[in-house]
Amino acid sequence: MSIVALKARVRGCSRVEGTFVGDFAVVEDSDVSNSTILSTEHERSVVRTKSIVRDSIVQWNSTVEALSVVEGAFLCDTSHVERHGVVMSSVLGPNTSIAEGEVTSSFVGPFVGFHHQALLIASIWPKGKGNIGYGANVGSNHTLKAPDQELFHGEGVFFGLGCNVKFPSNFVKAPYSVIATAVNTLPQLVAMPFALINTPGHIISSLSPAINEISPGWVLSSSVFTVLRNEDKFRSRNKSKRTQIEAEIFRPEIVQYMKDARTELAAAEGNAKMSLANGEDVYTDKQVRGLGKNYMRESSRRAGIAAYTFFIQLYALDALLPLVESGRVSADGTVGSVDRSHYPLATLVEELDAEKNIRECLSDLVSMRTEVATKAADGKARDDVRGQRIISDYSDVHKPASTYLQRVAAFVARV
Repeated sequence: MSIVALKARVRGCSRVEGTFVGDFAVVEDSDVSNSTILSTEHERSVVRTKSIVRDSIVQWNSTVEALSVVEGAFLCDTSHVERHGVVMSSVLGPNTSIAEGEVTSSFVGPFVGFHHQALLIASIWPKGKGNIGYGANVGSNHTLKAPDQELFHGEGVFFGLGCNVKFPSNFVKAPYSVIATAVNTLPQLVAMPFALINTPGHIISSLSPAINEISPGWVLSSSVFTVLRNEDKFRSRNKSKRTQIEAEIFRPEIVQYMKDARTELAAAEGNAKMSLANGEDVYTDKQVRGLGKNYMRESSRRAGIAAYTFFIQLYALDALLPLVESGRVSADGTVGSVDRSHYPLATLVEELDAEKNIRECLSDLVSMRTEVATKAADGKARDDVRGQRIISDYSDVHKPASTYLQRVAAFVARV
């Protein structure tokens, strides 16, 4: 027996059995059994086009369509499964979309983009906000003994085209990191936020060729437009009316990860046990905790410290501005005089000279935000130059970098 609520539409289905179909829901040309489909007039859920939903809960304003299969799953509101997508024994968070690929035995948080043929299995990703590229295999949960391995994702991690991620792995303390195209990662724990993990670019005789190269903080120093775009996307594209989703990327938790990573990088100075042919020092996780099964060059260590320091200080200065505007902190005071009971202000005191004037801090905030905005615009402009060099009509079909200046300008406008 099934229950079909007021003004729901059920039409042309091979089976609708043991299912509750909520108000204004649409179930067409599909097979639905032992499931609950929640829906309202303004948050209509849809199951259609020869899709299969079994033993599942589909929350409000969610869609399963185009020959997709959902079994033993919980789809949070505003989630989407389409184009032969397969979701088995998993939870999908709000605003997450699965298309063409397979998600099995995973907890997937909000705003995960998964739009191509790929695999995500045995993964714990409650913070979501990342991306699974075409051909990514995330991952290898079977040791030939038992399928008992897993992956703990970091918020916002980007898995590039054709990468292969071996289990067990833990990227929780490496939020917004990028695993580049065709990289094969070994089982590891990485604790370097905003890092790039890439195929090795050097021959190091004392290291296995399976060890990749890591660049801590690379996303901040070389691809900050990505950070600005993500914040804008989380803020402007949230369709959920029922779930509060943090749009801000730089929050106490993430900033603390950056502080911890910076401490490890700074402590490693002079401890390298190997070097490149040109004499540049090389570090592994034996010298720097949190590098995982990767090596790091000295130049990357220094760049990582600089990137983390810049954005930790920017975070603290950002928090200072509204307190000055509200009168809670005097513009004529000094850093040492602020209330340290709040994490951002405690960070301010840790990072800056206690005698530094608050007005000078606000001046630094303006210049630092301008620097970030300039780097973001320059990075997008470099894409334009490269594209026009390779494709003759590139400028005819791509928006120039100048069209993104409004988004970048909004970053500066707050100050």
